Amino acid sequence: LLHALHYLANGSISALVTCANTGAAVAAASIYLGRFISLKHPALAATISLPAGKVVVLDIGAFVTAQASDLVSYARVGASLASLQNISSPRVGIFNIGKEQRKGTATLHKANMLLQEKKSFFSYIGFVEPIDVFSGALYPLWVVIIYIMEPSRIPTTLNFTPSISGVLDSEKN
Repeated sequence: LLHALHYLANGSISALVTCANTGAAVAAASIYLGRFISLKHPALAATISLPAGKVVVLDIGAFVTAQASDLVSYARVGASLASLQNISSPRVGIFNIGKEQRKGTATLHKANMLLQEKKSFFSYIGFVEPIDVFSGALYPLWVVIIYIMEPSRIPTTLNFTPSISGVLDSEKN
């Protein structure tokens, strides 16, 4: 893993796929590749291909006790990834148990407030339910979703195969 990260850091390879322990891979990538300056905690991303298009989901497990400021950072990282895919105005939403403002945790409410106030290069669409993402109801635009829910809450009746896009920690401190 460390040798592969060395090759990735010096540009000898363009991507890295590993079967190593996730915690070890995230820690090693943070040390070898660095993190975005504004990102306190690394994020794992999954790209999910659906009939209507692709969705990037952040964070799928690198950090389980995210704070509202972490979610705002994940929104920026995910939207940046979308711009690298030539998506000029990505849409960002937060997975929640409902679209209504009264639902969800205090962390989600604070992140929602911060993202509504923030002027950015992406369009924040508020709370979204997972079924709306996976059914294609939020398309045709790309949607970057901030992930802060247990995997058991994702609908299991849909057939999709997520693929890990990588640890989004490429900007050096």
